[in-house]
Amino acid sequence: MNPKVSVIIPTYNRANFLIQALDSVLVQTYKNLEIVVVDDGSTDDTKRRITPYVEKYGVKYIYQENQGLPSARNTGIFNSSGTYISVLDDDDLLYPYTVKRQLEELENHPDYGMVYSDAMVIDEEGNELGLRANGLLPSGDIYKEVTSGRLLCLMGTIMVRRECIDDVGMFDPELMRYEDLDFVRRISEKFKIKFINVPLLKYRKHQKAMTVNKYNVTYFRKRYENIFNSERFNNMSEDFRSDIFSKYCHHLGKSYYYLSDYKMARKYLLKSIYYSPKRLKKHKIYKHLLETILGKNISGMIKNIFIKIKSSLEKLPNSF
Repeated sequence: MNPKVSVIIPTYNRANFLIQALDSVLVQTYKNLEIVVVDDGSTDDTKRRITPYVEKYGVKYIYQENQGLPSARNTGIFNSSGTYISVLDDDDLLYPYTVKRQLEELENHPDYGMVYSDAMVIDEEGNELGLRANGLLPSGDIYKEVTSGRLLCLMGTIMVRRECIDDVGMFDPELMRYEDLDFVRRISEKFKIKFINVPLLKYRKHQKAMTVNKYNVTYFRKRYENIFNSERFNNMSEDFRSDIFSKYCHHLGKSYYYLSDYKMARKYLLKSIYYSPKRLKKHKIYKHLLETILGKNISGMIKNIFIKIKSSLEKLPNSF
């Protein structure tokens, strides 16, 4: 057997990184590959840079007006023909043995629908920074770990059977963030997932940090609506569902706090405690909750009071 593997690479204005990603796919030790690059409306020189790869290596290049990452991934999957699907971000890199190792695991374990692995984190120049997880991650029915957010399967480390995607669907085009978490969760609802204890991806870490804004909150809410509406979630234990509800409300509360919407922040922080009182002890919700009631400066004021009290006590004589 020599099944075809389709490697989908969505890209947007990252011509330099894209070429590196392509080169890492072309040197794979497993050769029955189909490479599909979906250009999601790039305005740089992506088309010019990729043309030699199309002509020399048969890379399939598809241009579309900008629709976002989930749509670009879906376009690639829809226009591919492999038995197995791998999705590589345009700024990440595969090891030469990545596809071969992923395929071996799926071929040797037909009861698993997807595989994933650890990743080596690299900086923008390609320097290695260390393993992302650096330890054994779970295999089998990992629905709880995925849904709770305790486990994040990086896209470039996964390979999934096409039949699984046909069953659960492609990426949710309405999720411009968290679409990868949503996709893996839906796979985990119905199929076992296997961890490969070898780094199979070089994951590029950029300096720009994610900021909290109303759009991120919207996508976060949509992600959890998908969870709450799923049959498997509603068949889980009450304790598990309460914990997920609590986590959802806690995250929303913190997000609204950073957006200075203290009324909504207070509402969701209180809901988080209602669903799981232990979260009050574990996650310092009281700090944000107190500030939504008394103002953002209250924590600093209390801290300064304690500092002054401690300083005064230190100045007292040792004996009276």
